[in-house]
Amino acid sequence: MAKKKKKPSVYYQISRRIYGLAFIVASLALLGAVCFYSPQDPSFNYDAGKEVSNFLGSFGAYSADFVLTWFGFALPIFWVAFCAWGYALCCLEPLSFWFLRFVV
Repeated sequence: MAKKKKKPSVYYQISRRIYGLAFIVASLALLGAVCFYSPQDPSFNYDAGKEVSNFLGSFGAYSADFVLTWFGFALPIFWVAFCAWGYALCCLEPLSFWFLRFVV
C-alpha cells in the first residue's frame, strides 16, 4: 500500500509563496535597472560626481553596472531562470538541483 503524502503546513506554504514573489520582484527590479542603465551613472569603476539617471537611484546604477559586467548579454538567460524559480516557489513545486542549475 502506498504512503500518503503529508500536506505541508500553512506557514511553509505561505513562506514559499513569499520567497517566490520576492524572487520575481527582485528579478523584475533588476531587469528594470538594467533597462535604464546609463554609462554616465556612478558605478564601482567610475565616479560620475553628478545625479544618477537610473530610475532606481544609486542602487539601480550600481546593481546594473555589476550585472552587466558579470553577465553581459547572457542576462536574459539568468533573468528567465530566476523568474522560473520564483514561479515554481509560488506554485509550491520542489526546486531540484537548484545549486547545480545556478552554476551551469
